[in-house]
Amino acid sequence: MILDGGLILQALAGGGSSGGGKVKPITITENGTYNVSDAEKAEGYVGFAPVTVDVPQSCLNMCDLFEQQTPIAVIPLFGDYTAKLVQLPEGVWQSRIRQYQTYIYENNYETYCSDDRKIITCILGVYRGDTLLYLGYPTTSDSSRDGYSAENVYDDDGNIIAVNVWKSHNVMWTYRFSEMTVSENVNITSFYKYIQVPTAGITTYYASDGTVTENTFKSTWNLTISVGGSDWWFTRFTGDELIAQMDICAQDVYAEYRKRQST
Repeated sequence: MILDGGLILQALAGGGSSGGGKVKPITITENGTYNVSDAEKAEGYVGFAPVTVDVPQSCLNMCDLFEQQTPIAVIPLFGDYTAKLVQLPEGVWQSRIRQYQTYIYENNYETYCSDDRKIITCILGVYRGDTLLYLGYPTTSDSSRDGYSAENVYDDDGNIIAVNVWKSHNVMWTYRFSEMTVSENVNITSFYKYIQVPTAGITTYYASDGTVTENTFKSTWNLTISVGGSDWWFTRFTGDELIAQMDICAQDVYAEYRKRQST
């Protein structure tokens, strides 16, 4: 029987059997092959040998995924609190956006991709000592962008004879994480860390006649993480333990606030 969450229960009713052996209930929550142990055989059990289980994944554990990545940076917060900045793998969060437009050709509507964007996603996790408390909400930004345009092609009589679709521009971004700067603010209930990542980019324009021009630019990608009780988007804690951990954060933030007010 397969239950919600991927729990597989092999329930062989206990008690004697007419075959000269007993069967034993077993609850299986991990993939593997299970056999009756020697100790169980000595007790007269003959059941469930072997059982091979394929447990489906019920959901993505973001905290596990986060800690599997190599941090871009480890950022001190206050006391024994730190934050780690991680770039999520492609496909975990939003990683591509394509927008479409239509044109009319010989009374038919045709569709083409007018804008194709590749996205990077970063996420910040808050630690107390070596314990990951929670992850903030993922922040996205463009890594590249291709724009396409369409124009009608006419004959000498002004009739549309074709439609020309071409890549009209390309934008490439570079994120200089090694040059990022940080600032912070603390109030009675929350501690905030503001991260500014310098970016540089180049835009290349392609005219329909083949002319190519380029333009460079600079900008800043802003990310924020807070310590308190409102930014716990992903965490391993649940129930009363989650409440207790939030309360500890709130108390630590207030103590840090009082400490800074007294200096």
